[in-house]
Amino acid sequence: MMSGGELSNELSESFGIREITSKMLDNQKAREFIINGKPIMLRGAAWSPDIFERRSRLREEQELRLVRDMNMNIVRSEGKLEDEYFYDLCDKEGLLVMSGWMCCGAWQYPERWDAAKRSVAMASDSSVMYWLRNRPSMLTWLNGSDMVPRDKTVESDWLAIEADLKWPNPTVGSAALNVSKVSGPTGVKMAGPYDWVPPAYWEADTGKYGGAWSFATEISPGPSIPPYESLIKFIPKDSIDNNSPDWIYHCGTGNFGNTNKFDSALYARYGKPANMMDYLAMAQAQNYEGHRAMMEAYGLKKYANATGVVQWMLANPWPGMIWHTYDYYLYPGGTYFGMKKSMEPLHVMYSYQSNAVDVINGYRDKFSGLKIKATVYNLDGSEKFSKEITAEVDADGTKQYIALPDIAGLSSVYFLRLELKDAKGEVRSINWYWLSGKKDELNWKKSTWFYTPQSAFTDYTGLKDMPPTTLSVHHTTSKADGSTKHKITVSNTGKSVAFFVHLRMLKGKGSDDILPVIFDDNYLLLAPGETRTIDCSYEDRYAGESTPYLQVSGWNVDTAHSKIGEDAGFEK
Repeated sequence: MMSGGELSNELSESFGIREITSKMLDNQKAREFIINGKPIMLRGAAWSPDIFERRSRLREEQELRLVRDMNMNIVRSEGKLEDEYFYDLCDKEGLLVMSGWMCCGAWQYPERWDAAKRSVAMASDSSVMYWLRNRPSMLTWLNGSDMVPRDKTVESDWLAIEADLKWPNPTVGSAALNVSKVSGPTGVKMAGPYDWVPPAYWEADTGKYGGAWSFATEISPGPSIPPYESLIKFIPKDSIDNNSPDWIYHCGTGNFGNTNKFDSALYARYGKPANMMDYLAMAQAQNYEGHRAMMEAYGLKKYANATGVVQWMLANPWPGMIWHTYDYYLYPGGTYFGMKKSMEPLHVMYSYQSNAVDVINGYRDKFSGLKIKATVYNLDGSEKFSKEITAEVDADGTKQYIALPDIAGLSSVYFLRLELKDAKGEVRSINWYWLSGKKDELNWKKSTWFYTPQSAFTDYTGLKDMPPTTLSVHHTTSKADGSTKHKITVSNTGKSVAFFVHLRMLKGKGSDDILPVIFDDNYLLLAPGETRTIDCSYEDRYAGESTPYLQVSGWNVDTAHSKIGEDAGFEK
């Protein structure tokens, strides 16, 4: 209102305009979500609040920033509705939310309700629909979790409430692959796995288990072992052992009460660890490759018969060994960076199924004049194969290009380096794989609801005996708006491939890590002579009072002969 030319009061409202619909693909097993007339491939993780329901705006900001940094576009919130600020952030960040009623409790068994409970259920549905219906971030609502309501009048009444309140988005009968007598096929699945499976699993299964088909509402290759720096915060140092009672206490329950399946695969694939520090280093590599492959496979198969995937889970409600992308302390380990790599908007990848190189485009623009280069290195750093081609990929499309040939003289473990440049010569994706002539094989006949065992394991044991290499590392620092940014230049000055180079930014030499922290890449592999520049950023309030200290480590880094700048050091 204007009075004498001056504003007397004002009212503002944040809002978003979009249309969300869905359709069933021809096989009736996959529901495709469509935003503003365009299909969207949904890849994200399941939100879990703190075990004591301690919520803060700061923690929500921190975690959702990590979600976006991993290039995810959806979070699933099962039955645990968040506060207004959570949805405000998702609206602002363009993150979609899948929500719905809870499994494994009263919500799952409406046939057991008395009149009072049924009344509460209907009132709850009405209030939640009224509350969330205008949220731009809301993607869909699940009227059941593990199953559709067994009492079909309950689902009918909920759907009537949702229609009356003009819920604008699709509703789904459950999070599992069911056919409701009321709402029809769900087009989503929750068929596992929830425990370790090898990278080859995701493309190999094409329609029965948890592979890259349909919309997987909860799925995971299981354990996600935190690094030592986090473990010492919740386990006594003398109990950091994967068989100790303290370790097991921080696993799950029932079938998930230990990390045995993950550990057995780790020992068979990477070799028996010399000690727990060796175990933890190998675990980060297995975390990385397992989670990367899951998200890559779903991206590769998008819209053919795969429409979405939700990692179970995003983070743990308390410190744990399984089911997270970053740990309770916001530490981004191997899982995090494998996830982040796999969901790059313009991504080059290796298919374990076809032994070929593919490009995944997540942008709405077509790319022409791309340059793809594939290079194979032996353990000693010698180059065994190289091919570069010009490519193009349609908007939001995928395309296969280089079929890798049989290569003579490969070592027991070898490396595949993939590089993708755009028409301007800018590097858009660098992606490394460690491979072996001996492949992971799956015993499909012994599959259970939560995993498929292996009948044979790949052989990465040669990584333990990699020839050493040297690094040259330096970084520059800039500050602006309460944040610090480092540009870290890492060069491999030796003759061997540098494997799994890990960068950490500490609050000071010998101190804790600065967390949360954003590295645009980490756990690096570098070819002989290769140089990478990595950006690292964080808010100054998390950095403490001392001078930040860059800590660098790697599997085969010769720390005695490597060179590093001031305010930095090599971890031996």
